[in-house]
Amino acid sequence: MKKYLICCLPLLVAAAPSSDKLKTGQWEETVQNMVMQIDGKNTPTDSKTKSVLHCVTEEDNDPRVVFAKTPDHCKNSQLEIKGGNFTVKQECSPEAKVPFHQMTVKGSYTPTNYKMSYSIMAGPAEHPMTISADTTAHYVGACPVPTESPDATPSATPQSPK
Repeated sequence: MKKYLICCLPLLVAAAPSSDKLKTGQWEETVQNMVMQIDGKNTPTDSKTKSVLHCVTEEDNDPRVVFAKTPDHCKNSQLEIKGGNFTVKQECSPEAKVPFHQMTVKGSYTPTNYKMSYSIMAGPAEHPMTISADTTAHYVGACPVPTESPDATPSATPQSPK
């Protein structure tokens, strides 16, 4: 079920600061308190706290831009971002190629940290599934500079004429 959360990270990462933007650079995000219910009954989950590092760039640090983006056949039915708080509700039709049909995210933020709670509704009507969790994140520093891998091709050695 963690894959449901991973698919939503671009949306969840977008929680932005009261200055309207997250600080660009590397962030550590932690997902905890995950609860999954199928047919209204709690289902065991891997309840370990999961942390991931990711880089926030100039392209994905503005919440108005990131939250406004939706996959095909999805729409934001609620989008409020102001005063250090945000609420986003996204709804998707069955044609959407996402593993949920409704997601609600609520939280608060500063330029260097954010916290949010979210609920994802998925599954067919006869077996509804709800996943909820809390996420916290904080700015770590500059993103690591990618290093080029050494040339993998062996160097040519001159061959003597035969």
